[in-house]
Amino acid sequence: MKDYIISWIIGIGMLLAGIIIIRWYWLDIATHVRQYKKEKHDGQLRWWWLDWGFIVWDVFLGGFRPSLIIALILLLCGIGIVVVQVRETVEMVMG
Repeated sequence: MKDYIISWIIGIGMLLAGIIIIRWYWLDIATHVRQYKKEKHDGQLRWWWLDWGFIVWDVFLGGFRPSLIIALILLLCGIGIVVVQVRETVEMVMG
């Protein structure tokens, strides 16, 4: 039973860590968008597809971001652990 509870805690912790890191990247993108709008075209984005390409390039590819890879790994592992724990819980409850 102790291992069962520890697995739930680890799975949920991994999910939360992955979500928090990915959320941080979305905030970074929003900051870049606001700054980009101020610098260009009097607050309007012209050729939005090109501007978004530059913003995504700057945020994700402007430097190697190992924390994004770690966040994705944490998220996927957390999902896997939680799915296994849910399945075990359902099997235990159903008998």
